[in-house]
Amino acid sequence: MNEFERVHQETCNAYLPVYKSGRYSFDVITILYNGGMSLVCDSEFAGHPAGENLASVITCFPWYDGLVEQSGENPIIADGFNTPSNVGKSIEMPMDYISMVGGTIKFSIPKGDYELLHTGANFRLEIPVKVVDYLTWLNDKISDPDAEMPYRDEVLKCSFRTNWTLR
Repeated sequence: MNEFERVHQETCNAYLPVYKSGRYSFDVITILYNGGMSLVCDSEFAGHPAGENLASVITCFPWYDGLVEQSGENPIIADGFNTPSNVGKSIEMPMDYISMVGGTIKFSIPKGDYELLHTGANFRLEIPVKVVDYLTWLNDKISDPDAEMPYRDEVLKCSFRTNWTLR
């Protein structure tokens, strides 16, 4: 069995709890997040003035709360299972990170005591990540078992508008 097939089988085994939870497909994207996210609104939002970083109020997407409880970790932009202790362990990722970015970036801002208003808001999101060349690393390890994992630092950026705001 080659290294890729071995890692693939271990990853499938690691995802067994996900299958049991009713989620039947998975992805592993080796884009790693380790903090530093910035979410800025161009107007007052959830008690924060326009232009202030809202990252401190961001939480895990509610759909994945159960997986977060199981793992004991609180991944902010992943699905609760793409954490170092779950998939990271099966693919032997030798880097520190909070979570792997999944196929879709999901997060939540709790409503708390604020009122949900249909006034709209514009946001700018920036997420610093490490983009890992995982298959290159597996190949490099064939000739050098101590090969370092190749990666590059990137910042994922987007602007978006919601139809709602919290005040």
